[in-house]
Amino acid sequence: MWITVALFYAYEFYLRISPEVMQSALMQTFGIHAALFGLFASVYYYAYQVMQIPAGILMDRYGLRRVLALAAFVVAVGCSLFAFTHWFPMALLARILMGIGSAFAFIGCLKLAGIWFPKKHFALVVGLTNMLGVLGAISGEGPLAAMVEHMGWRQSMWFSAGIGLLLMVLMFFIVRDKKTDPQKKLAGSTFWQALLKIICCEQTWMVAIFAGLMVAPIIGFAELWSVSFLQVDYHVSHTVSATLTSTIFIGIAVGGPFNGWLSGFIGRRKPVMWMGVVGALLANSIVIYVHLPHQYLLIIALFFIGFFASTMLLCFAVNTEINSPKVNGSVIALTNMVVVILGVFPQPMTGLLLDWVWDGKGMPGGGSIRILQVFHLWNYEFALALLPIFLIIAMVLLKFIKETHCKQVVA
Repeated sequence: MWITVALFYAYEFYLRISPEVMQSALMQTFGIHAALFGLFASVYYYAYQVMQIPAGILMDRYGLRRVLALAAFVVAVGCSLFAFTHWFPMALLARILMGIGSAFAFIGCLKLAGIWFPKKHFALVVGLTNMLGVLGAISGEGPLAAMVEHMGWRQSMWFSAGIGLLLMVLMFFIVRDKKTDPQKKLAGSTFWQALLKIICCEQTWMVAIFAGLMVAPIIGFAELWSVSFLQVDYHVSHTVSATLTSTIFIGIAVGGPFNGWLSGFIGRRKPVMWMGVVGALLANSIVIYVHLPHQYLLIIALFFIGFFASTMLLCFAVNTEINSPKVNGSVIALTNMVVVILGVFPQPMTGLLLDWVWDGKGMPGGGSIRILQVFHLWNYEFALALLPIFLIIAMVLLKFIKETHCKQVVA
């Protein structure tokens, strides 16, 4: 059951990064500039974060099987609409539908883990869930870029819609709800009381904001602008650049379970979180501002961006430890919502900054756009300065987060 829902999360991750490998084709097809392209990519996350709390409520009240199957169907409809439309506002609606359906995947995995697995394995399952998710992102970089190159982006999205329908069928027939789940049929008054306790907990917000600041370089760079940036900086093809970017997600896949294990082994959360934020700042700064002489050094630096960023997954464990176990589902949803809100911010902002410093040079465009923007390396370096700034703020915030020693602090 967990593998089935985790595959849905992997599929969701694959759709997250899909605009990155279709950037030039989409900008030409719909006649848009960088800022609108950043908006197109980011509306997925806006819909995703808005649906976090409702997703938790729906799964608490109606169970996992039917809700997750319906969510996969909504994603498939979004992919189909996107593949069909020639109108940019309709493409935005399709992207929003993908975000709405995808909002259920990660919470579903963690709720299923809380129902069917021993609590001592929760942190490990979080890491393994994220590992499968980023494997979806890895499959969505190089292979998707090659598919778009040979089949076109529309055919690639029709193929993606078919995957969504297959997952819908699998989840409906494989996933089961546990009758003894104490949170099933959660009463409305009980839910709002529990949610109020979470909202009033200052530490919960600090931990969630720290996680969002840590994930910003992944959503803002690896999931959107890294392919075009690496093409300009290292003069590689679109497919090679996408494959290099997938190294970041390999780092996340390795780092998630490892950092979860390391934290449990030493019995502390903050030392691993400190290692993550400092390492992420160094790795991001090197990739953005240092032209490495050998490609294997670039691969190592990209790997460590993902490896160190994955320490943000400990924030889900910390927030469940500083809140009552009775509200774990709501805590996970709230944390994930804050993560997405902060994480998505650099996507449109980077596009706006690129438009601001663009010198007007480009190539003939398509649709209503007369010229397809071409950015220089310094344009990207200026716009991507947002990412190190986010990580510096995270370092300051971490000083005020309390250590839980991997134990339940609040009964």
